[in-house]
Amino acid sequence: PSHPDTALSLGTSLGDEMLQPGVSSRSLPPTSPQPWQRMAQQLPPLMEGDTNADRFRRLCLLNDAVLYEDDLLQVGLKAEYSGREGQLAVFFGNKGHAALQAFTVQYFVREEHALRLVASPLSQQLEADKQVVQRLQVTLTEPFAEAPWLRLQFLLPDASPRRIQMKFPVVMPKFMVGRDLSQQDFFRYWRLQHFVLNEVTSIVHLAERLQGPLVHVARSIVFGGALRLHHGIDNNADNFVLVSQLSESSSSLGHSDGRGADVLSLGEDREGGLSLVRVEVGSGRFTGKARVVVRSSNHILAKALCECLVTQLAEPGTGAPQAGMASAR
Repeated sequence: PSHPDTALSLGTSLGDEMLQPGVSSRSLPPTSPQPWQRMAQQLPPLMEGDTNADRFRRLCLLNDAVLYEDDLLQVGLKAEYSGREGQLAVFFGNKGHAALQAFTVQYFVREEHALRLVASPLSQQLEADKQVVQRLQVTLTEPFAEAPWLRLQFLLPDASPRRIQMKFPVVMPKFMVGRDLSQQDFFRYWRLQHFVLNEVTSIVHLAERLQGPLVHVARSIVFGGALRLHHGIDNNADNFVLVSQLSESSSSLGHSDGRGADVLSLGEDREGGLSLVRVEVGSGRFTGKARVVVRSSNHILAKALCECLVTQLAEPGTGAPQAGMASAR
């Protein structure tokens, strides 16, 4: 028997009674993508925000942008990912007219067993009006839920200490690729018991920038193609169904089970981190809200993807991470 969904409804249920193969859309035929769905594959993410929380959110979608900026310092990032490895360059720019002394950079990875991060050494003096670059290598060994943190500490020209810390945009979608599933395969995975048990759900208040044409939502949740939009699976053509899977590892990680799936770092996960996503945009009395549902062959991966989607969709202050500043003790 099919297993009903446990998530609350925003007007229409996400249960198997809604996600049924062969159910026609209430607006367009299932095989006809909405115009916004086609546009979402072509348009870059919104660039309207200029707060540091916006910059983090944007770098979860992009690989080259400014991560942090204030009147004294600018931190930029340029990254390239291949499979389960990433090569990153972090740029630190001193915008002031005096050198910053005792300049130290630290990266904190909570799930060290899942994500390895190696950074090159950096000079402890950042000269005035100068920029330095630090090289990083990141390697995914298994799914992780929390992004690393970056902490900067230095002495101001008057010798007072300053500490700045921010979330660092190395997140699970960077190590994932969009996958195409037929309607039949989608429902087969959607109803598998371990996919159901791994479900993670969240209801968010949509950010004001997304409360307009649905293309704004669409281009904020595909993560540059790491999640692939599927048309005609949901019987509501205004909702989003996406599929993703962990990238194949390099030859230094894992081994094949004979079917091309890497099984070393995923334990018994024979689906290789396959993840099914549904984003339901509220209407009527639920306008301004959205529900995110993620089912995956791996629970940590489901949690990570749900949190990444919430970061993109939520009103700032309710789901987006913040960069913090404090005096060093």
